[in-house]
Amino acid sequence: MDNSLKVEQFLLLAKHARGLALVDLIGKCTAEPGLYTFGEILSLPGVQELQSSEHAAAYKLLQLYAYGTWKDYRADASRYPPLSEVQQHKLKLLSLVSAADGARTLSYEALMTAAELPNVRALEDALITDCFYSGLLRGTLDQRNRCLHVEAAFCRDVRPADLAGAAGALGEWLAAANGVLRGIEERIDWTANAAAAAERQRGETAAALDAERKSIRTTIELQAQADSSGMLMDEQEGFSLAELEGAQDTRPGPSSGRHTKRRSGATSGAAGKRCYRHLLDTNGPTDEEGFFTNGRATWFEHPHTGSCGYGKLDGYKFGRDAVAAMPDVNPDYKAGACGRCYELKCRGIRALSADGSVDLDRSDACYDSTTRIVIQIVDTCPCKGNEKWCCGDAGLVHFDLSDGAFARLAPQGKGIIGLAWRPVPCELAGNGTASEQDWQEMEQAVDAGASLEVFAGGELGQGWKKTVYGDDLKAMYTYDSSLVPVEQGGRALCTTVGQYGGFDFHTAAESTTVFENGEAVEYWVRAPAGGSGIGDLVMRLGNVIGRTCTKEVSVSAGLTQDVVDGWTRVYHPISAFECKDMGDYGATPSQLNRLQWENKQSGKQGICVKDVKIVPRVASFDGAGRR
Repeated sequence: MDNSLKVEQFLLLAKHARGLALVDLIGKCTAEPGLYTFGEILSLPGVQELQSSEHAAAYKLLQLYAYGTWKDYRADASRYPPLSEVQQHKLKLLSLVSAADGARTLSYEALMTAAELPNVRALEDALITDCFYSGLLRGTLDQRNRCLHVEAAFCRDVRPADLAGAAGALGEWLAAANGVLRGIEERIDWTANAAAAAERQRGETAAALDAERKSIRTTIELQAQADSSGMLMDEQEGFSLAELEGAQDTRPGPSSGRHTKRRSGATSGAAGKRCYRHLLDTNGPTDEEGFFTNGRATWFEHPHTGSCGYGKLDGYKFGRDAVAAMPDVNPDYKAGACGRCYELKCRGIRALSADGSVDLDRSDACYDSTTRIVIQIVDTCPCKGNEKWCCGDAGLVHFDLSDGAFARLAPQGKGIIGLAWRPVPCELAGNGTASEQDWQEMEQAVDAGASLEVFAGGELGQGWKKTVYGDDLKAMYTYDSSLVPVEQGGRALCTTVGQYGGFDFHTAAESTTVFENGEAVEYWVRAPAGGSGIGDLVMRLGNVIGRTCTKEVSVSAGLTQDVVDGWTRVYHPISAFECKDMGDYGATPSQLNRLQWENKQSGKQGICVKDVKIVPRVASFDGAGRR
């Protein structure tokens, strides 16, 4: 029976009781287990009459249990009737509740003094067995630091004299809440006005773009008419292509050295030069509509997030099928590529690598050369990490597309394709260049020890990859993080992971039975050297084609009491991830081959992970996850 029901029960009994019967009832209610509020009983007329009678001690006893503490009782015990052991224990529990009121952390010494308890064992028994389980207190015991971290405390009766102060505090809270509400309403109004202004700007930009397109189309039509008549005319002084046979183009750039046509003794005006360059420069515009430019593209297996800081790509506005990385040596990148949009078409041209070591014929690579897609730059293609494609341009602007974006243009098996590209307006404005520090830190970690084997020998079965940075980076993705080996050639990984950053490991094969026959995921963690604690990353199970289990589980949820040399064992039952096939998403245990950790909190978190393994189902475990 809860406290309120017991109060009602004693109110009915005390309503018509008088004298000794009421005194006896007060003794019973102060000893009753589970009854911790006495203000309503104290306010009964019959109880109020006791304070001016020979039974005034009983009235004072009820007042003590309503508002007082064990310290008040010990200060003048002669004012009260003798207390039984049950009554004394109950008053000590109420004293612990009063001590926790308004305090977030209480030392064991302060609590033992408040309740006059002889030792720590008696205090912990009172807190755990009586206060926690009865709902008087909610908190965490810190045995190492000998203190109680209070989360919530039971509300005792309030003295009538204290009601004015409580009302004042509530009034201040109400005023603060109204202030917050006004701030929110003002922010809503500001956002609505900003959205309207942005919509107007978008309309003006679209109108200006449409006008520019019409102007360009008109120029092209005039150029075509001049070409059909064998003449390109400038408004001030025209020239004939037929008269320019054999003249050499002396302009620097890709068209230098080609045979061109120039009229003897005449020069073209600005408009004529512009048309002339478009006709002859194959590294310039390649399409009549909107001036597409030649380029090339590779693709990457999608990571958790890009280095531009827009968050997790699977939930990104455009989706992971419409995003790309730009090389950090590209002029657009240095001018602030993050958030820019580009329209792409697959083009059947030769694809030359940046270092000149690869020259591939991609004339038949495209699904359809007329198909157009729009991608947004959300990540960096680092020159240090991929010299073959991300360094230099070999005369072609390079894009590193997500796997989904590449697959919309050509089969992924082609690896690299030719492109026609042009910048287009984008709803999300560019926010500058992504930091190169992430890649520098990763390179430094590689220099310190690149072949860090994270999974202990054979525990995850044959085919599990090692963490190796290089051409085979499929084993791990880490963004906004620095990798620091625990020891050379060790089996552990220490990393500081930024918001939305993470790392993962998976099997070489696309399917495995290691999860299907597994009971749980087990690994050991500790805080990195100099770190403030173990980062509370979330973990999920999935596979290399993007399917994941329904639930994510935090590292802290699996921490056990097993601690060895500063390492704490973590145990996650596979059932906690709720792995099931849900049509276009979800995954069953038989489809799993990837472990992923991700930082979903603001700011960086540090963690060291080692000895990861899948515990087989045949093993037996107790409720705490111990074998």
